[in-house]
Amino acid sequence: MGYREKSAAVVKNGLFLFLMGACAVCAAASPVTTDWPFWQGPDRNNRSPETGLLKQWPAEGPQLLWTANDLGDGYSSAAAAQQKIYVTGMKEKRGVLTCLDWDGNRLWTADYGPEWTGSYPGVRGMAVIWEDGVYVLSGQGRLSCFSCQNGKERWAANLFADYEGKIPQWGVAMSPVIENGKVFVTVGGPKITMAALEAKNGQVVWTSEPLNDTVTYCTPAVFQWAGRTILAGMTEKYLFAVEAASGQLFWKYPIKDYLKGRNADIHPNTPVFFEGGLMFVSGYNMGAVKFTFTQDGWGLQREWTNPEFDCHHGGAVYHDGYVYGSTWNNNEDGLWACIDWKTGELMYTQRWNNKGSILWADGLFYVYAEKPGIIGLVNAAPKEFAVISELPITAGDKQHWAHPIISRGRLFVRRGNALMAYLISQDSEKEKDGKAK
Repeated sequence: MGYREKSAAVVKNGLFLFLMGACAVCAAASPVTTDWPFWQGPDRNNRSPETGLLKQWPAEGPQLLWTANDLGDGYSSAAAAQQKIYVTGMKEKRGVLTCLDWDGNRLWTADYGPEWTGSYPGVRGMAVIWEDGVYVLSGQGRLSCFSCQNGKERWAANLFADYEGKIPQWGVAMSPVIENGKVFVTVGGPKITMAALEAKNGQVVWTSEPLNDTVTYCTPAVFQWAGRTILAGMTEKYLFAVEAASGQLFWKYPIKDYLKGRNADIHPNTPVFFEGGLMFVSGYNMGAVKFTFTQDGWGLQREWTNPEFDCHHGGAVYHDGYVYGSTWNNNEDGLWACIDWKTGELMYTQRWNNKGSILWADGLFYVYAEKPGIIGLVNAAPKEFAVISELPITAGDKQHWAHPIISRGRLFVRRGNALMAYLISQDSEKEKDGKAK
C-alpha cells in the first residue's frame, strides 16, 4: 500500500473511531429510564437505576403533572410498568385495583375482594407486575392475578385460609414476590412457612416446612447467592431463608438472640442484601443485625449488631459501603441515620422533620418524612444528612406512609385516596425551558 493509500486509510479509520467515540459519548449521556414493577423497585433494593434526574428542585418543588383522586383508602405504593400505573385502594370495605395511563386517566378498575377494616383500615401491600399480570395480596390474605390489559381476574388463592395462617393484628401487609415465573408469599401457621405458586395459573408449586409461627409485616428479600435464588424474611420469632426453586429451608434463627426491644413481633422491613451480607432491621428499639453468608449459602455468621439503627417501616438503602434510613424514637418521631455496612458503626443521626421512607436514584436520596408529609432531595454522603430541596405533599389524606416510587423521569407519591405524579427529569425540564423561550 502506498503512502496516499495508507494516509487515506488512517484518516478513514480515524474518522470511524471518532464517530464511534462520539456515539459512545452520546449513548453514555442519554438518560436511563425504567419501570418500577416490584416492591422496592426494579432490583428490589430501594434503588432506581434511572439517570438524568434533577439535582435540585425549584423553590415550589418539581412540576406536578397530575393528581388522581378517589382511589380508595390505604397505604400501599403504586407500581409502574410500560407507562401504566397500578394502585390499590379500599372503597366500602372492598379492595379496588385501579389502572391509570401515563396522563393519570383511569383505564380500568377491578374488585379484588374484602379489604382490611380493622385497626388503620385500608390497603397495605403493593400490587406488583410481572409480564402481563398484576398481582395483589389483600390485607385479608387473598392473593389474586389480573390482566394488565383489561383488569379481568385470572385466578385467586386463599392461602391463609387453606394453610391456617394467622392474619396478624394490623392485617397482611407484605407484597407478593415474583421471580422466575413464580409468586412467593409468607403464610406462616402450623402447616407451612412460605408458598410458591405458578404466576400464570396460581397452582401451588411448593410449600416450605412450618416454623409454627405467625407472619409479620415483612416482604421477603429475594437475591442470588452460591448459585441459588434465596428468599429471606421474618416471622414473629424467626429470621429464615428458603431456596426459591424448591422451598427447602436454608436456616432459621431465633430473632430474640439478635434483636431485642419493644414490640418484638412486628418486623415491618424487608432485609437488605449486598454481596453476601444480609441485614435485618425491625424498629421499636430493636436495632439492626448483619450477617454474612457461608460460601455454600447454608448458614450465616453474625458480623455486628447496632441497637441505634432501628428503622420503623420506611426501609433502608445500601449505598457505597453505608446503609441509610431513619431511627425510631417512638411511633411519632425518629431521626435520619447512616451506618457503616462493614462495621455497623453509627456515622450520624440527624433531625429533619421526622422519620420516614427512603429510596436512592441518580446519586441522591428521596426521603419522605411521614408526619409533616415532606419529601426531601438529599445528598448521599456518610458525613451528614444534607437536604438540597423540599416538596410538601398536600393532596390526599391520612398518614404519609406509602413509599414513593420513580419511573421514567417521574416521581409518584401516594397519600391515602390520591396519587400525584411529579416531573423530575432533567431533559423534560430543559424542554420546558426551551418552550418558554
